[in-house]
Order: sequence, then C-alpha cells, then structure tokens
Amino acid sequence: MSPFEETWATLGIAPTSDKQALRRAYAARLKVTNPEDDPEGFKKLREAYEFALSLGSYALVDEQERDDQDSAPCVPLVETAAPPQPPSDATAMALESALMALTHELRHGGEPDARKVQGLLEKILDPANLERLDLLQRADESLAELLASSIPRSDPFLALANERLEWDQRLQDTSLSHFASQVVSRIHALGYSEELKSGSGEEASAWARLSAPPNPALRWTHAFLLNHSSWPELTLIHKLEDEHPELLSELNEDNVRWWLRFEQRPRISAMTVGAWLLLSFCIGIIVYSTGESSPDAGRAYAGFFYSAAGCLFLGLFRIYAVEWPIILSRRYWGFELPQWLTYGWIPVSVSLLVVGLLVRGTWLAWPIAAAAIVTVWWATIAAGPIPPLFRMEANALALKRSRLLRMAVLNILAGVWLFLVAREIGDQLGGPLIVTIVAVLCASGVGRDLQIRALATMLPTHTQKLSCQMMIGAALVLGFLALWYGAYPAWHPLLLVAVLACTVLRRAAPVDLEIPEWVYRFGWLIFVILINLGRGISNTMSGGPSADESGASSLVIIGSLVFLSGVLASAGLFLRDMGRSSEEALEQS
Repeated sequence: MSPFEETWATLGIAPTSDKQALRRAYAARLKVTNPEDDPEGFKKLREAYEFALSLGSYALVDEQERDDQDSAPCVPLVETAAPPQPPSDATAMALESALMALTHELRHGGEPDARKVQGLLEKILDPANLERLDLLQRADESLAELLASSIPRSDPFLALANERLEWDQRLQDTSLSHFASQVVSRIHALGYSEELKSGSGEEASAWARLSAPPNPALRWTHAFLLNHSSWPELTLIHKLEDEHPELLSELNEDNVRWWLRFEQRPRISAMTVGAWLLLSFCIGIIVYSTGESSPDAGRAYAGFFYSAAGCLFLGLFRIYAVEWPIILSRRYWGFELPQWLTYGWIPVSVSLLVVGLLVRGTWLAWPIAAAAIVTVWWATIAAGPIPPLFRMEANALALKRSRLLRMAVLNILAGVWLFLVAREIGDQLGGPLIVTIVAVLCASGVGRDLQIRALATMLPTHTQKLSCQMMIGAALVLGFLALWYGAYPAWHPLLLVAVLACTVLRRAAPVDLEIPEWVYRFGWLIFVILINLGRGISNTMSGGPSADESGASSLVIIGSLVFLSGVLASAGLFLRDMGRSSEEALEQS
C-alpha cells in the first residue's frame, strides 16, 4: 500500500482536500486512539493527519483549466515533484510528554510540586498549541479528565486551565465534556467556600458554627431560642446538598447530623413560647383585677400558673399526639399514604354524625362523641405536617398558613348557628351530640383539601356530576322539611344534623361562594326579613307556640335555609364549571 493510500486508510475517509472533513475524521479517530495506550498508533495517526493537510496545498485544477488543457496541443508532460512526506510532529510529542508528566505529578506520590505542575500546565496551554485544532482538542479533553479525576489535589491549578480553555463560557455547549463541567463546578464550589470562610453574613456565620467543634449549648440556643421558623444552618446544609455536595465534607459531621435530626423532629418555637407566656401574664392580670373580693396577688399567680400549665399541656399534646404520628406515618408510608388513611375519615365522620343523632340520650352517645374526636386527630394526621402559627416571611406573620385559623374561619358560621340552637334546645340535642357535631365540623375544616382531592381523584366525572345532582335533590328535600316541619321541636335535632351533614359534604366541591356587593349593603335587612318570615311560618304551623319554642324554630328554619342555599349554590357552580371544562375539551379536540 502506497503512503498516499495508507494515509486515507488511517484516517478512515476518502481522499479529500476539505480541511473541515479532515479535522472531523482526525477527531473521530482520536477517540479510539489513546497515546498512553497506543503511542505508535497515535504517532501514525498524527503523521497521516499532517500529511493529509499538506496535500491540501496542492489543489487540483478546476474543470475550466482541464478543458483548456484538453483543447491545447499535446505536449510532453512535465514531471512534477512528489507530494511531501509527513514530517515527525515534535510539537504534538512534546504535548503528550507534558500530559504524561502532569499525570504522574497529580496521581502519584505525595503533595504535587506546585512549581513543576504550573510549568507543565503552561507548556500544555501554550497559545501556540491552542492555535492548532488537533492539539487544542487533545489538551481540552485530556486535561479536563486529568484535573477532574485528581480533585482535590488539582484544586490550585483549576483556574488556569479554565481561563485558557474557557470551560465556564461553554457550559451550554453540548460538546463540552462531563469532566470539564466537573472542573467548573469545583471552581464555583471553591469560590463559594472562600466567600463563606471570609464573609460576615448569615450564611458565613452558619458555616463557621457548622465547621467548628460541636457546642451543644450554642446549637440549642440557635435552634430553639434565636430562630423560630427558619434556621440558617439547615438552609446552608440543603444548599450545599443541592449545589456543592463536595463541600459537606468540610463541615463537622456531628453538627450536620444533629441539625438534620432536629429538622425531622417536632418542636415548639421560641415565639410560640413567648406568646404563651404573654397570654398567661394577661390572664393573671385579668384574674387579679376581677372577682368579688379585692385584688389578690395569690389569685393572679394562680391564674398565671394554671394558664401557663394549660399552654404547656397543649404544646406537649401537639408534639407527641399530633406531630410525631405525622412524622412516623411519613416515615413508614412515604409521601403517598394509603387511601384508607388519607380519605377514610370522611365517611366515618359523617356516619358518626348520623349514629350520634340516633343514639342520643343513651349510654352509646359518649363513645360516639369520643370516636368523632378521634376523626379530628385522624384528619389532622392525613392532612400532613402542620405549618407553624407564627412563621416570619418577608417580615410578616403568615397567619394564612395556620391550619387552626383556617378551620376556625371555615366553621365560624356553622359554629355560631350551632351555639344559638344549642342554647335554645340544648336538652333535646344533649352534650354528646353537640360534641360529635363540633368534632365533625373541625375534622372537615382540617381536611377540606383532602375532601376536594377525594372528589377529584377517586370519582369519575359522571359520578361527580351524579353526586352533585343528588346533593341538590337532598338540599331541596331538606328545605321543604325545614319549612313545613321546622316549627315542631321534635324535628329540630334531625334538621340540624342533616343540614350540617350536607354542609360537610358540600366542602368537597372546590367552589368558593362569591358574595355580591349588595349583600354587604342590605344583608341586615334581608336577615331581619328572613327571621320574621321564619317566626311567622313557625307560629302558623304550631298554632301559636310559646316565645321560646318560636325562637328555636326560627333559628332552625332560617339556619337550615341559609346553609342549604350554600349547598345548592356550590353544587350548581361545580356542575357549571364541569360543563365548561367539557366544552373546552371538546373544542380543543
């Protein structure tokens, strides 16, 4: 085989004078020809590439010149000089020699000789080498792999290589190797580490505390007293885990483990404790200044002590009876809890409400009430971690995150109605049934998001529509019963429980009723008219009952109509929204 044929066979392409094609072919062959494993093969490939480039200077004449030569008189051909043979590439060999020496310095022996490594890098990154595409590619790939695999020994020398080869400016380039990206990431990590060590901000202070030897008293102070909703140590640890995991090794392992355990455990913030103490102090002052006898300091101390003890009991109850079960359930089942745990409390609570009505006045009433209280705990566990009542965000209290506050707002109207009715007909309802009703309302308030999710995910679309239609029918029937039988005291417990059960089920519809502006202006007048209308209906149907019975009947009738109106509106709006969604889906299809 002639040198000409052997050149193209080594490069693996057909003869060409296109320099771009030659470079691509050479780069492709470099990937399978490692100078460290096959120095002879690399030398042969290099000579072939240089020889092919030199052939490019002997361009063939174009077609017009050939035509001219064909039309010219036949003359003896002049013997031309043979194409030049590929000379030995001393520059490439010098580059390979420097790479091998640098590999030995970074991967073998003790601490690398900084001066020698710096000199080798300067030789490899010589601008004269980087002007040649083949040498540039060889230096780029080999140096990136060598430096990335030698971290942290190569840390002092990463910046020079990145500056010459501009890896950080090519991060979006798909041709950039994984090793070069590792080098850039390490450079950023080292720069961030220097900022933390020399800075004075919150992150720098957290770094200093995490890097120092363990100080239990200092850790406890920062965890429980100085911070209440966000902790710089935890923020820094998670940032390092996401962006610079290699820097975690520079922190004290005991400190990191302690803070991660602290994050996984329930706790009471210092602000919550301060609020409790302030509340207890106010109660003590009120007790001191009230009463039939003159102010007594002992009575004030007793009021402060008992209120503080009550707050402490509530805090411990929240930690050990609520937050710990939530954490343990997440550890056991993960984020996807079984459906019976997530949604089972919904039918159980409504069933207990009905059973509580049926067994009122018997010994079973209190066990049913206790079971209803358990459903509140069940719904709280299913709803997940409890956001803190006091959470500073953007220098403001995020009270909307409070599940307790949302539960109170959601049940305020039902609670007021229940209170007024119980004051009038409390003997008919009984204490256990009242407790059961309150517990079911609280469970629904805590887990309303779960009710919405259950309706959307567990029931198909046609079943959702059927459920809303059934709810509308039930509301109309209950409205008729309230109007015609609301005047009879025997019907009051049944109407109250049935209406509240419908209200609880209505909350599964993700609809927030919008109150028109005119309601705010004339709502008082409407309220007065409804009350008098209810009183008139009650008196007419009862044949002129006593004032007490008339007042109770009016409360039951008016309250039933108001809450059933909300059920009708929610079901209707939900059906309307489902219809619009179906039409939009059809139009898109």
